Amino acid sequence: MRAFKIPRSTAVAPLLAAALALAAFARVATFGFAYDDSWTLVDNAWLTHPLAELLQLLASGGAVAKHVPDATRPVMVLFEALERRVFGLAPAGYHVDSLLLYALTCALAARLALLLTRRKHVALFAGCFFAVAPLHAEVASAINFREDLFAAIGVLGALLVVCAPAKTAAPSDGWARRSAAATLLALALLAKESAVAFVPLLGLVAFSVPWVRANLRQRRWTLAALGLVFCVWLLWRVPLALRGDDIPLAPARPLSQLVLRSARFEVLAVVHALAPWLYSPDYWRQPDATFRFIVPCVSLLVGVALLGRERESRIPALGVGIALIAPLACAPWLRPVNELADRYFFLGTLGGGLVWGWVFERAAIRLGFERLGPGIPLLALPLVLFTWPATSIWRDDRALWSAAAEITPASPRAWAGLSRVHRIAREPALADAAMARALGADPNYPPALVTQVYNDLAFGRLASAREHLAVLEEHGAGDGGGLAKAKRCAVLDAVNAARCIGP
Repeated sequence: MRAFKIPRSTAVAPLLAAALALAAFARVATFGFAYDDSWTLVDNAWLTHPLAELLQLLASGGAVAKHVPDATRPVMVLFEALERRVFGLAPAGYHVDSLLLYALTCALAARLALLLTRRKHVALFAGCFFAVAPLHAEVASAINFREDLFAAIGVLGALLVVCAPAKTAAPSDGWARRSAAATLLALALLAKESAVAFVPLLGLVAFSVPWVRANLRQRRWTLAALGLVFCVWLLWRVPLALRGDDIPLAPARPLSQLVLRSARFEVLAVVHALAPWLYSPDYWRQPDATFRFIVPCVSLLVGVALLGRERESRIPALGVGIALIAPLACAPWLRPVNELADRYFFLGTLGGGLVWGWVFERAAIRLGFERLGPGIPLLALPLVLFTWPATSIWRDDRALWSAAAEITPASPRAWAGLSRVHRIAREPALADAAMARALGADPNYPPALVTQVYNDLAFGRLASAREHLAVLEEHGAGDGGGLAKAKRCAVLDAVNAARCIGP
């Protein structure tokens, strides 16, 4: 088989994508801590423990039993423990690291686009589209969501190593390739469970791209190494899930709803991949799905299957396939507590870039504007107009929850988060007003009820706090979600209770 000679220009797409990523999201270096950064990083005393102790707890599963934040995602814990020793609690260093990780992810995405399409202008557009996508603001801006960056780096890197053509006529299946592929897949899986999407993604690429399929036939040992890593990870991860890890799940639903909601999720995954300006910092619970999503979902799957093997339609089919498969491990069939989140569609955006890049290139050819091909990547730049406001939402908790309440006013989670912001700022009237909106949206939303108790204790309303705690006890709320601390503080006098509850 003739070797595919990689031209020197292959460095252009990754470098351009990385540079655009740094430029589009540079402002995150000035941001503070936000969202889950408070309990996973700022207040996480485990990050100061010896690294050897953390490693032992993470490997044995003891971290789950001890409720170490992100206990099932060791890469995040260990990386943040190292950062804690370097940066302390100064957010700038963490955000710079996030920015560099995001730039690396974009470079790998652009390189993979070039490898799979062998179309320079399509790959350049896809890389630029991915780099400046407003939907990526959540992953690039919130420190706690870097787990998606690590997972994406591992998945993209492993795909590149496994699929890349050999430098000689005979495809290499040596130790270097096996070790690199296995290490990258391990990085992805230990960063976030959603990296299991690597398996169907590799299947999609093998199905759609002939030269990758041919290479894989001669890389059985590399595939075996990947299979070994996957099996070892399952042997570690499945028992943790069966014993009960700390990843919250949505309420149990009938099988029919799991199927219908998953179909709706897959359709939305393609929509978000093609239109990544449809961002939101918060998505409240979705209503029950109907059968109207079955037809478009099945049509997308059938379209990928039928068009993915045709030379002329391979690229858009591959793009839609990536959009469908990349977020598959976050779909409702696995019951994530948040049915929708921008970060779920992060990697799938590369598929949208491939589709649009192919469309624009075909349009230029059909209209006789082939010479304008080098300008196709410029068509991705207007997305920056959406990227900047999408990113600014994440600069701190006040900006985040104010935007969430404005974008999703029916979300009690958004209003409860905003109420907490006002409580910390010692703004009782605004905190109570936001709490009224939260309970008006859902009177039984547990986090809002707990936040109400915290507000009462912080503002010296001890009798009210005890009444609300009694109501929660009647409903069997237990001690989760911060209730244990609220109960400890509520037995004190008003002044000490306010000090006890803190922020």
